[in-house]
Amino acid sequence: MWKGHGPSSIRRDYWDTMCDQWVTEHFRHRSRIAVENRTKMPEATLHTSGSISFGR
Repeated sequence: MWKGHGPSSIRRDYWDTMCDQWVTEHFRHRSRIAVENRTKMPEATLHTSGSISFGR
């Protein structure tokens, strides 16, 4: 569904290759693990600019 509809800043063949990767079971498994890890430590995902977080 996403193939051929990527941003103009990315070559079409690169975009299509990334789409192929995103639907693999291996990628989906790693993505689920990353989501779980982010929910366990929400304070670790704050973006910072120097010593002051954007959340502040």
